[in-house]
Amino acid sequence: MKRFLYALCVLSFTLPWWSAAFAEPVKIGFISPAAPPALAAMSDVLSEQLATRGLVRDRDFTFELRAAEGKPERLPMLAKGLMDAHVAAILAFSYPAARAAKDVTSTIPIVIFGAGEPVE
Repeated sequence: MKRFLYALCVLSFTLPWWSAAFAEPVKIGFISPAAPPALAAMSDVLSEQLATRGLVRDRDFTFELRAAEGKPERLPMLAKGLMDAHVAAILAFSYPAARAAKDVTSTIPIVIFGAGEPVE
């Protein structure tokens, strides 16, 4: 939950600047080994929280959702798809998802949550 709140804080401060600078919605990438319904639910929660800060979905930001549907071998391909979609940040819902994202980009910020302590 702390990581989710951290991601929310970072996005709520950077999204208005990005949208104003580029006059287009910011793309936020989600990647998860889970099924699409779980990923859609998380994006809805984040969307609601960003709305409390005056940000509107599809005007200020959009989501690129990528779900491996229980097949972790698909994560590298899905991460590459997010990079090709030119997302501003990637929210990863597990260590394998974050690792797949890290393997395809060193320039896009990656936020891991839904997992234990990655530093330990």
